[in-house]
Amino acid sequence: IELGMNINPLDYKPRHENCAVVFFDMRDYTSFSEVLPLDQIHDLLNTYISEIIKGVQDSYGHVDKLIGDS
Repeated sequence: IELGMNINPLDYKPRHENCAVVFFDMRDYTSFSEVLPLDQIHDLLNTYISEIIKGVQDSYGHVDKLIGDS
């Protein structure tokens, strides 16, 4: 299924897929985010998230989205 395709939901055939939902939390994020400069927080988050994504992809997985706290 491609983005923008006009699909009739009645024509869609269900299929079984293996999937996982992963939640992670950075311990003491609020504390260090209040004292570190913004560029260091940005670099830290990018490094942390990149390693998580790499682990998923190394296991032949796919990351659909990342969602932060609301």
